[in-house]
Amino acid sequence: MVQNKTRIRSVIYLIIATICWGSTFVFTKALTAPFFPLDLVTVRFLLATLIMFAIFHKQIITSYKNMNRKVLFWLIVLGCINFAAIFLQTIGLSEIA
Repeated sequence: MVQNKTRIRSVIYLIIATICWGSTFVFTKALTAPFFPLDLVTVRFLLATLIMFAIFHKQIITSYKNMNRKVLFWLIVLGCINFAAIFLQTIGLSEIA
């Protein structure tokens, strides 16, 4: 019985996550009219960074102090690739009628 409730709760969380993720396309499309895609993505990443740092600042600082520099390099590279991918996606959304 407990396993069934956990499964139902997990499915509900997945549905909520899907709705939130899918709605970002609508909001991004709407925001590309008044804002340039680069400005929009920059503000989006900056806001996410500030919110995540405010919530997890102790864990971030501890992880940074203990982190291998090679790992930090690859995290930065992957972050840049993610930024570029979302930027290109935003440009694509702005061009769709």
